[in-house]
Formats: sequence, structure tokens, C-alpha cells
Amino acid sequence: MTPAAFALLTLSSVLATPVSAAPPGELVRLEVPGHGAATLVAPTQTPAPLIVVIHGSWDRPEWICEMVDRAVLGRAWVLCLRGVPRAETPPDGPRWTVGTLAQSLAELDAAERALRGREGAKVTAGVGALAGFSKGAWHAASLVLANPARFQRVLLTEGGIAEFTSKRLRRLSAAGVRVAFACGTPGCERAARARCPVDTAACRRRFDPRFGHSYNPPWEESGSPLLTWLADLSPP
Repeated sequence: MTPAAFALLTLSSVLATPVSAAPPGELVRLEVPGHGAATLVAPTQTPAPLIVVIHGSWDRPEWICEMVDRAVLGRAWVLCLRGVPRAETPPDGPRWTVGTLAQSLAELDAAERALRGREGAKVTAGVGALAGFSKGAWHAASLVLANPARFQRVLLTEGGIAEFTSKRLRRLSAAGVRVAFACGTPGCERAARARCPVDTAACRRRFDPRFGHSYNPPWEESGSPLLTWLADLSPP
């Protein structure tokens, strides 16, 4: 779902500024070979961990990248995948969705290579956290379950929770994986509570009905403590 606060945002706001020259907090394009350009926000200091974000359907990476950057407060690289274009084009410009799970993984790999190829040691080794919203959350959950050794931290907003059965969560916990749920609707909250009744070393959850099925403000109020915990960020 597109944040109303950014409804007038156009693609001209993310011109192809060289990543290495981009000031912290600015949305920039990162060309990804074989895929659409990702959106990136640089941290205030480096080296810093990497947070990869997969948006939902009818969405734009610029929107979700801005909100995740608000949540991490400049303490991480925020890399948001472009996804695949939707056929529909509303008056305010094109939208994107996610393709197949294999496409999302291939795009993630290519985007991470592009960023590390340009920034090198400024990006901490490994993916600090994988985050997804709605349909993108389902992809994030599936990627973690398929490769927990690589994706050790995941934040799911309004989606993907059903993939985490109690048995799977126990297996992930034993492998050192941390899972966080951010919910804005009662159905999401009930599902998250069933899987994570209380905060533990393996799971945490936040519920705020003010943002509903979206990552609208005040989503970042829930996202900030969850991402701080997931990616071992220093306190804000």
C-alpha cells in the first residue's frame, strides 16, 4: 500500500546520483544489472550493516526506503529492490510489485553485488536484516526459511507470518535466526501473537493499529526498535 504522505512523490526525486557521492538520508538510484534500478539510502557513518527491503504490490521502492530509513535513523544502508512493473499506471506514475520468489532472490543477489562492488568495506559483511511488506513480506519469509544461514534476521510487516509454524520457528531459533513482526491490523496481530506470545531472544512483535495494512507513519515507531534489535544497531 502506498503511503498517503508520499502520494505526490515522482521518480524525478531519485535521479541517478552516484551512490558514493550521495549524502546520508538521500534517496538515490543504484543500477542493478539485469533488473530495475534499486533505491538506496546511505548511512551517516560507515562501515554499517545492510538492510534489504522488498516492497508489496502496487508499490514503489522509494516510498518504503524512506520509511525504513526513518526507522534506522541513519545507522544502516537501506537497499530497496525495484521488483517488476505493474501493467497499470495511475495518474501519479508507474507502480511495481514482486515477481516470482526466484526473481526476488536473483534481484537481491544482483543488487547486493552492485552495492558491495561500489562501496566495498563500507558495507558490513552479510545481510544485517531482510525486511518485507505484505506480498514482499511473504517473499522475505520464504527466503529466510530456504536459507537461514544467509538470512539470519527478518522483519515482516503485514504479511508472511503464516509461513512461520511453531516447528519452523523452533528450527530457526536453534539456527540463531531472529524474526520480528510489525502489525497494523488485528488479524496480523493475532497471527503474530500466536507465534510470538512474548518477546524472546528469537522473536519480537509490535502492534500499532494507526498504520493499518501499510507502512504509513507511524510505522517507523514500531519498525525502529525491531530493526535495532534485528540488526544489532547501536541505540539511537
